[in-house]
Amino acid sequence: MAKKATQSFQWSREARRVQVLGGGHAIRISDHHGLAWTLIASDLDRARNLQRLLELIRSEDAECAERILDELPEVWRERAERNLEAKIGDEDEVIR
Repeated sequence: MAKKATQSFQWSREARRVQVLGGGHAIRISDHHGLAWTLIASDLDRARNLQRLLELIRSEDAECAERILDELPEVWRERAERNLEAKIGDEDEVIR
């Protein structure tokens, strides 16, 4: 009898979640569902997009979000931590 397929993406807890692209000018983040998200430093909404992505991932898998935060390059991590602490809403200015 064939093994029953799982309904959700299963990823290794040891796998890296963040890939640095272009010497840090962009990053690719693999989320808790196995989807890849690319964020570019020159994007005007880079800080807000990073914040939203981390909040989305944290709402479903807090451990994955923390691992992503730990793996971010320093400049991206500092930006993410400042904005997560500020609890920025859509109408607020993001810290670049």
